Amino acid sequence: MHKKSDIVLFPISITRFAAVVAKKKLEDMGYNVSIIHQLWIKPFIIDDTWKSCLETSKFGGLVLDDDYEQGVATNIAHKLMLCSSKPVDVLCIENRTAGFHPDVDNLPPTPEKIVNKVLEMMNV
Repeated sequence: MHKKSDIVLFPISITRFAAVVAKKKLEDMGYNVSIIHQLWIKPFIIDDTWKSCLETSKFGGLVLDDDYEQGVATNIAHKLMLCSSKPVDVLCIENRTAGFHPDVDNLPPTPEKIVNKVLEMMNV
């Protein structure tokens, strides 16, 4: 975690791998990115160091999940916003039916999608 992050990523489950790649890409672009891996989501307890990292960030946070947006990711983002003065958005699988064929796969956010969402949040 950086003391002064531009953005804080909160990946859940498999999205942690894409988050690490996205962090590297964003840092290569000159941004400070912190990652706080969400290992326990029930009960969800916000650590003081997470709160401090989010509070001192420039643009807030982004919760990443391999499930639909209207679930646990949105709940976690809401709780993080309530404990801080920062916006926290979510990036999850697309809001459509998933399947097991290349034409209908609904996969977790890729590093590229994460980078694009972060740049959008930073108005870049």
